[in-house]
Amino acid sequence: MPPALVIFDCDGVLVDSERMEVGTLAEALTWVGCDLDAAGLHDRNRGGVLADLFALIEDDLGGPLPDWYEARYRALQIERLHSVDPVPGAPDVVDAVVRAGLPRCVVSGGPMAKMRASLGATGLWEAFDPHLYSCYDIDDHKPSPGIYLHALGVFGAPPTECLAIEDSVNGVRSAAGAGVPVIGLARDTLADDLVAAGAFGTIASMHALTSIIQAGF
Repeated sequence: MPPALVIFDCDGVLVDSERMEVGTLAEALTWVGCDLDAAGLHDRNRGGVLADLFALIEDDLGGPLPDWYEARYRALQIERLHSVDPVPGAPDVVDAVVRAGLPRCVVSGGPMAKMRASLGATGLWEAFDPHLYSCYDIDDHKPSPGIYLHALGVFGAPPTECLAIEDSVNGVRSAAGAGVPVIGLARDTLADDLVAAGAFGTIASMHALTSIIQAGF
């Protein structure tokens, strides 16, 4: 049966912002003279909250980041997101979901401004508006299931009849914790790690999900 609700993560599932983020982080580390490896640091916090990433930087620095750091980081992040690409295959997936008339939403660990920039740049915002939900707006972050429970409550959808797509361990744990069956996108995270976190299966690319939707599940 088609799902009662299709729930998409944003970064790394719909928009190719996770790989772009490494460059943003690398530049931001130079502002405070931190020599941590940006790619490794990002991987350690994939799908997590920015405050936890900053805590890792502060551990390396041995002290707090400057007061201006977060605002400057966010400004650079948004500036770069205006040129972000969609994840390959994601526009086709969204189009298939829309054509099938399936209820849909986005649940993101990033703030709403970040979603507006990235989904706006890729032309995907309109397919979900107004059903885009940010962990920052409910002050509850993945891997907590809070953002999924929030979306389920809005739609009144039974969790076991829904479908989520996540690309990080934190995201999979969030969906699974809410009782939502979740497919792991094993693009930048190992498939075994996604399954261990609670995914019932994995796909190597979003193109595979298009075929699943067009086949009517």
